[in-house]
Amino acid sequence: MGNGVGCAICKNGYYYEQKFCYECDKSCAICKNSISCSLCADTYFYYKRDSDLCITYDKLMGCKNKTSHGCDVCQMGYYLTDPYCSKCAENCLSCTSLKSCEICNVTDYVLKDGICLYYTEIEFCTSAHNGYCTSCKGMRKPSDDGLSCVEDKLITLKRIGIPIIVVAIVIIIISTTTTCILFNVYNNNNKNKKKTKNVCVFQIKKSNIKFVKISKEISTNKTELIFESSNEGGEILVNEFSRELLCLGNNTTHHIKMQLKMKEGNDVYKIQANPPLVTLKSNYACEFEISIKPNFTSKIEDKIACVTLNITKGTEDVIEIPIRATTVMSYRLDYHELIEDKKIGEGSFGIVYKGTFRKNMVCIKKMKELLINQKSQENEFEKEVSMLDKFRSDYIVHFYGAVFVPNKVCMVTEFAGFGSLQDLMKHKKVMKLI
Repeated sequence: MGNGVGCAICKNGYYYEQKFCYECDKSCAICKNSISCSLCADTYFYYKRDSDLCITYDKLMGCKNKTSHGCDVCQMGYYLTDPYCSKCAENCLSCTSLKSCEICNVTDYVLKDGICLYYTEIEFCTSAHNGYCTSCKGMRKPSDDGLSCVEDKLITLKRIGIPIIVVAIVIIIISTTTTCILFNVYNNNNKNKKKTKNVCVFQIKKSNIKFVKISKEISTNKTELIFESSNEGGEILVNEFSRELLCLGNNTTHHIKMQLKMKEGNDVYKIQANPPLVTLKSNYACEFEISIKPNFTSKIEDKIACVTLNITKGTEDVIEIPIRATTVMSYRLDYHELIEDKKIGEGSFGIVYKGTFRKNMVCIKKMKELLINQKSQENEFEKEVSMLDKFRSDYIVHFYGAVFVPNKVCMVTEFAGFGSLQDLMKHKKVMKLI
């Protein structure tokens, strides 16, 4: 200003007073005087309630976006109280006011009515996550909003219903098993009754049968079992069952199991016993029916085994009982009595051997294996043998019989030492009659 009067206009950062320019407070970019700002400097904001001067940004704690008017956006864990940011309540990660939390700590806290509560403050709650109760004590579960624990009807039903169902299933299983066992016992008893219906078991003392001891445990009415028929020689029939009775008794003071065992792999005869197995009380006896079927003419001398099991001691004993039988003569021959000397011919039927049968010179005609293994051929063979047996004459070759044992099948006839009638007609000269 002219004439040395003073400054007319001050530049920014200064204010005018009594013709002079004075520097504003450092917080002011523009000011009117020393105690108030019109525009704040950088990193300062204006808040009239606190001061007419501008306030440093350092006072804006927890602020994310700072402006000349204060904080615009607060950091996580703080809420806006214009123009400042205030810290949220403890354990609250995000809030709109001190008593209005939006997000609690991730674990162990439940957000209820804007407040973060430790999970133990929620009745029956045992854990929390993301502001919700996640598990509860006993037969309870978190509510739909996750803020409380409510009774879980399904768990209650399971806890009460499952034991009831299990007990019911166990009862059904036990009942079914018991029924099956009783049914099986009943059936077995019926089977045993049927089996023992025709079995003769009697008390030794009350019978008139004379028993002889053959061991410490067993007594019998026959020390040797002889099969005989009612004919004069007592010979039994071939290929038919003959029956004899044998009584065996228990001499011990305890129960024993008794069984008659036959020789296996025997092609001379078939033999069977009824009953096959019996349990005898002390001083009781059983009548066994022994049936034998000779496969061919033979003299049988063999043994059957009586096996006893001591039920109390668990020991086993075996006693052998001799059996004897002589069969009638039949066309079913014993192959053991055939002696082959030499082969004299072969045909489609089989091979022919010269041999000996009971000191007689015979012709043995063996069937080929192919024919033997065919059931129909076996039947035809038996019919043929039966027919040959009916033709008996002094003027034809004598038919001794045949062997029917598998792999030994053959026919035995008289050996014609002088050849056949055809041979005689062929080789002898014709004599003229005068």
